[in-house]
Parts: sequence; C-alpha cells; structure tokens
Amino acid sequence: YRRWSEEHPPSGDDRDAATAQAAPAPPSAMFFISYSRTTDQRCALKVRDALTRLGVGEHEIWFDRVTLKVGDVFDRRIADGIRTCRYFLPLVSRAATDRDEAFVFREWEAATKTLPSINTMKRRWLVPLVVDAEHRPESYEQASVREWCERGINFGHAPEGEPDGATLESLKLLVRDARVPKA
Repeated sequence: YRRWSEEHPPSGDDRDAATAQAAPAPPSAMFFISYSRTTDQRCALKVRDALTRLGVGEHEIWFDRVTLKVGDVFDRRIADGIRTCRYFLPLVSRAATDRDEAFVFREWEAATKTLPSINTMKRRWLVPLVVDAEHRPESYEQASVREWCERGINFGHAPEGEPDGATLESLKLLVRDARVPKA
C-alpha cells in the first residue's frame, strides 16, 4: 500500500481525504507507543519518526496524538490498543518515573498484566525503551519498570528518543517479523 501510494499520490481534494483515511489506527497496530505526555512527548515523536523510517506506516503505530479523536472514550481506546497491538513500547525516563501519579502508569500496569498471556505466544511483545542518556533500567523505582527488570526483560536504549544502533537493529527485526506472512 505504501509503495502504491507513493507511485499514485493524491491530487488536490483527494489529498485531504487520503490523510483522513490514514489517520485512524487499525484494530491491531504494530506498535503502541506508551509515554508520559508531560515529560516525554518530544522523545515519543522521535521514536515514532524512527519507526516510520523503518517502513512502519503511521497507521500502524498507536500514537495518542493521532489515534485518539474528539469524543473517544480514551481509556477504553487505550486499553484496546494495548490489548491488540503487536508490540508495546513503553518509553521510560527518570522524569516520568519520578512522578507520583501519571496516566502512563495505568498503561504500563495494563501491559504488565497482559504479559502472562503474551508469553504463551513465544514472541516478544513488551519492548521497553529507556530515553534518558544513562541506560540503567534497574535504577528506576516505578513499580512496572521494577517488575519488567525482575522478569529479565531487556530494555532498549533511545537517548532523547533516538534509538541507538542495537535498539534500531532490534526494531528492524520486529518490523520484519511482523511482516512475515502467517502460516
């Protein structure tokens, strides 16, 4: 679809219609980016941009700034997005985790509760990314992050939202695995 769209760009009034059609997230997005709007929105935008450079369509990324529409029951849409996404990417930062309360913690708790059923699929689902300059996931005190560390989940590193080489390579593999036709 992406290649066809590039070869057949919309013209005039069609451009607005095409943009409107591409905006809603599918029932099952490839990536769900979970982040603190208050502290990490800029990093989340960079992670989203990195995914699109890897060939992931914006419509394949559950990103609240694009996916949520006026009138949506946002907590239900978010819960559905977490439950149905292929990969859940929580962006972990000191600024976010040092907060006493944040809606993002509810997303992380929902993801943590989802882990046991995901583990039966024998594939990665939770892909936490540290967006601070220092990559020390074990140093964060937030409950979900502590539990992910205790479960031995490997954290990627995306300082200021830019995935490092190893994390970028890992994301490429996730995209490729998602694109393989199911047998």
